[in-house]
Amino acid sequence: MNNTFNYFRFQHWKTQSIILLIIGASLFSLYCDDPLSEEQKETLVRTLVQGPVQRGNYSIFWDGRNDTDKRLSEGTYICNFYTQDYGHQVTMTALAGGSTNAAESNDSTEYSEVPLPLHYELDQNSPNPFYINEGTNILFSIPENSSIQITIHKQE
Repeated sequence: MNNTFNYFRFQHWKTQSIILLIIGASLFSLYCDDPLSEEQKETLVRTLVQGPVQRGNYSIFWDGRNDTDKRLSEGTYICNFYTQDYGHQVTMTALAGGSTNAAESNDSTEYSEVPLPLHYELDQNSPNPFYINEGTNILFSIPENSSIQITIHKQE
């Protein structure tokens, strides 16, 4: 009788484990899905960040180039910021011209440790409008270690 009970407990545990594995795999696949729509994929010009980022406040510099390092034209661009639980976008205006060596002198860095952010946030780029040859800074905040994606799209 005791062996039957132990066998039942083992089978019950095995069933629960399989159910949890299926639920976990489903949640993982939801988390790993690409947040970009088909339309956004067509207008994508640059992926600035994709992957894990530690908690903090950040400034990332966009040099006005696409993923193949080609300088883009003036126009309106959209910066999209995604996490598992958050999505936001800002519209940026790029003007023609500007100093041709200004973009190479900028860098993306963490900009502040204190105070630590309480929520996800994407701020308006600065300067806005900006000269495409000079680039622009994009500020964002991460309240906890997260996997994020920041992309730039051409508004058509």
